Amino acid sequence: DGIEGLQKFQDDRPDVILLDIMMPRMDGIDFIHLVKQRDRTPPIIALTGHEGMEELLRSLGVEEVELKPVDAGLLITKIDALTERLVV
Repeated sequence: DGIEGLQKFQDDRPDVILLDIMMPRMDGIDFIHLVKQRDRTPPIIALTGHEGMEELLRSLGVEEVELKPVDAGLLITKIDALTERLVV
């Protein structure tokens, strides 16, 4: 749920955002637009079931785009790499 996710983002200020582009009440594109209006935006990993969305998502500032179904091990590796960048 995009609205719930936005509230969690505002309350918790996560180090990395993992989101699906297709969410109820607010889709991932609208979510990204709202989050990117902030001064500090954590890296975003976007999951999509639609091939060909990578260019659009990257133009919005998404660091990683994964096509569903997602390999859990690869996803964890990407999350670890993004959080490591934040520590350095």
